[in-house]
Amino acid sequence: SLEEARGVVDFPVVVPRLETFGAPDRVLVDADRPIGGSVTLAYGDRAGYPAGRDGTGVQITEFRADISPEAFEKMIHTGVRVERTTVSGQPAFWVAGGEHFFFYRDANGQVVDDTIRLVADTLIWESGGLTLRVEGAPSLDAARAVGESLSE
Repeated sequence: SLEEARGVVDFPVVVPRLETFGAPDRVLVDADRPIGGSVTLAYGDRAGYPAGRDGTGVQITEFRADISPEAFEKMIHTGVRVERTTVSGQPAFWVAGGEHFFFYRDANGQVVDDTIRLVADTLIWESGGLTLRVEGAPSLDAARAVGESLSE
């Protein structure tokens, strides 16, 4: 549950406050990776945010990491594009168009290259010491709306 997840990780878990979303359909927690743990909130079909064939719509993942331009590295396949943007005034990356991976520095400064695999268009940014990902929104504007609504 969301409350259980909040008791496992060492950061405040944020949730979207858009009326469309409500409670997550699933809450996934990895207490060990990266350092400090990670939480993924999974939502099925929501108005304006349709689910894919597997029933998964938007996923929001939260963890402590450094994705500053100096630390953020990408491994992308042909057809993938990375666009710089912002979320609530914070620098962000919109990664769209195919399967891709990314590398970041965890809370201890270690490069992590094997824990986050992105399969849908994804908005990635840092806020308040957290790295946040909104994956599976139908557009950059829709992803940004979710990101800008996140709060405890």
